[in-house]
Amino acid sequence: MGGEFVALDFFVPLAARPPSDDALVDLLGCDRAKMVFGPLDVAEIVVDTLSHHVCVRLCPLRRAFFDLVGEKDAADRPRQQRGIQLAIAIRDGAARANAEVATLVTERHLLGDLGDLYARVVARDLDSLVRESHSVVYFDDELARDWEPAPGVLDGRDELPEPGRTIFVWEPARWF
Repeated sequence: MGGEFVALDFFVPLAARPPSDDALVDLLGCDRAKMVFGPLDVAEIVVDTLSHHVCVRLCPLRRAFFDLVGEKDAADRPRQQRGIQLAIAIRDGAARANAEVATLVTERHLLGDLGDLYARVVARDLDSLVRESHSVVYFDDELARDWEPAPGVLDGRDELPEPGRTIFVWEPARWF
């Protein structure tokens, strides 16, 4: 499939991995038949087994993401509402699937090698994950409880209520 992507990455500990990749994708709330996650169409699903986690990467087309957070949509909903719906879908999917960390990566230079992102997940470098300009970052309850953000890390960020800690950018112009 042509086109550029954004990436939704969910890091689930191997001990919490369901018996099949399909079951894991279903727990995230991705409709595999329709290829939809929350308010976004998904072009590709990639599942990678890493050293301590399985990573599910949902890849919406970049254009679909920009359409979601753009000025208008078919229902003429405010773009803040559409962005919040995506952040909620990420939080809820991550919590259902027992993901420790989930991220929405929209910047092209961050979409490359999963290894750098995963190194920060394994190191539990939560400040770095938030500072890296990910549009949405989710930490499970355990990570959230143990994390004390450094000064300035949460500047310009907003949060959803529990479960976990979902940090995102409210102003849609900052989603990319």
